[in-house]
Amino acid sequence: MRGASLHCAFEMFAGDDDVLFVQEAARLLVPGGRVVILPLYMYTHYCAYSTPEYWGRGHSDPAAVEYVRMDTWGVLSSRKAEI
Repeated sequence: MRGASLHCAFEMFAGDDDVLFVQEAARLLVPGGRVVILPLYMYTHYCAYSTPEYWGRGHSDPAAVEYVRMDTWGVLSSRKAEI
């Protein structure tokens, strides 16, 4: 594979899945290949949101301020990078 991109997806990876993705992409890429990761959601501080059924249950990074999102369901944790 010569290249790949992630748009608005990387922040949804749970646990070590982000590290595992990078390792797998490195394995699949030809020498000189590239992966572009474009997080579309940026905040003024490192935070995460979960929906009510997952909020406060340890799915978000302990270093992130965790918010609850009330307008949807099924989000284990969604990280938001600091600007």
